[in-house]
Amino acid sequence: MHFHGVDGIHGAVDSNTGDLALYWGESKLHKSMAGAVGECFKSIAPFLLADGGSQTRERRDLELLRDNIDLNDDKLEAAFRKYLDPDDPDHLKLQYRGVCLVGFDLADYADPLCPHDKQAITREAMEALKSWRDKVDEHVRLEKLDSVVIETFCIPFPSVEEFRQAFLKEMELLHGT
Repeated sequence: MHFHGVDGIHGAVDSNTGDLALYWGESKLHKSMAGAVGECFKSIAPFLLADGGSQTRERRDLELLRDNIDLNDDKLEAAFRKYLDPDDPDHLKLQYRGVCLVGFDLADYADPLCPHDKQAITREAMEALKSWRDKVDEHVRLEKLDSVVIETFCIPFPSVEEFRQAFLKEMELLHGT
């Protein structure tokens, strides 16, 4: 079933090596930052650390990608063709990477109507970013992903639950259900 895989697969060509880089995408929205990061990295780790055998989870996602490919990029298309052709000498030149979006509640999300001290906001933002980076680093080590390139986007929300409800409402409007 397609929904048992990652949230998305994105491809790029590594500018240094010319190898195909597959980004396995995963997103998690939780009340806490720690919960979102933990679940996201736990979910994506099996795809990034897989042995590449024919029965692995990422093989199914690659089949979906192969069958629904629309690249509109000649270099990327050539890299994919090499990878998908087991007779090509560059067949195994592939980098697995991750892209993670973690959303979480931020209790002190800025009130746009309140006047703020810009220096204090900058200081608080820098402290929060360091804390988030430390939490991401912790889960990279925990899931043994130290050798994998992972792009991580940390998105604070006033309320993840309110966002989720608004998103679901919009999806119902779009799909007429």
